[in-house]
Amino acid sequence: MDISNQIKTRREAMGLSQEQLAEKLYVSRQTISNWERDKTYPDVQSLLLLSNVFGVTVDSLIKGDVETMAQVMKETTTVTKKTLLRHARSSTHCFRLDSRLVALKIPK
Repeated sequence: MDISNQIKTRREAMGLSQEQLAEKLYVSRQTISNWERDKTYPDVQSLLLLSNVFGVTVDSLIKGDVETMAQVMKETTTVTKKTLLRHARSSTHCFRLDSRLVALKIPK
């Protein structure tokens, strides 16, 4: 679950309005709304306060986002040789594969 859903779900479970949560975190109601709509992301201080108010660790709040980012990175950085060859436009191509930078020289 991403942090926007975590915030909304936990806030509603505690029976708090956006305004009430905003007061506890020293932010505006609009800030809470932006977090819940995934328009902006809480800063570190706000994450600490959120974890305190919700009685959870910061890790549990952001874990879903970290897992989502890792999956997106894996999907976007996996490049097959066939795809690279098909889209070749220059003689040397660099890409990331399993967190390593790989250079592939393709003869013209």
